[in-house]
Amino acid sequence: MSLARARARKLKKQASAGDKRARREVIRAEQNINLSYAKRYRIEQAYRKAVINNLWLIYRYTMHIKYGFGKDRLNRLRDKTWNEFEAIMSGYVSVAEINNYLKQDIDFDCGLCTKDPKADRTKQIEDKAIRDLSAAFMMALLDEFNYKGKKLKKICQYAFDINDKIMNGELRYSDIRAKMAKVMERGNKHD
Repeated sequence: MSLARARARKLKKQASAGDKRARREVIRAEQNINLSYAKRYRIEQAYRKAVINNLWLIYRYTMHIKYGFGKDRLNRLRDKTWNEFEAIMSGYVSVAEINNYLKQDIDFDCGLCTKDPKADRTKQIEDKAIRDLSAAFMMALLDEFNYKGKKLKKICQYAFDINDKIMNGELRYSDIRAKMAKVMERGNKHD
């Protein structure tokens, strides 16, 4: 790493002294750095989107299986959750505020604010996406369907169980997607 820094300092010094070749190399190096940051950002955003889509699928599946939500209620839940999610992303409300509200007012500690300071960048992105969507989902259930403490705990536990089944290979996202697509096509009937 120190060799690269020394080379960069040497090139910048040469470029500032008027060396055209060094100036071109500095510009090229800076462009490569900018491209790598842009590429990394795109990859991180794609990963975040995948995490959110998969978690949202688990939440919808949970509500369908556990509470018999059909097309209409799933659409209401979707609309309310995405409104809450937008509020979090826009900074109108924070996950910590939602966590405190759930903990103090309805006596439900869902651990939304737990963070792993030793986690790598990918894990941090995943954890933030999970915290943001989970907070929005909990508030949507509370606001739209008046689900409180015990019901929220059961929903969370069932969602965790589904996630464990996916991680163990007992269940696949593609199977859940296919089942939920059928639910959304046919309407409000429960399996």
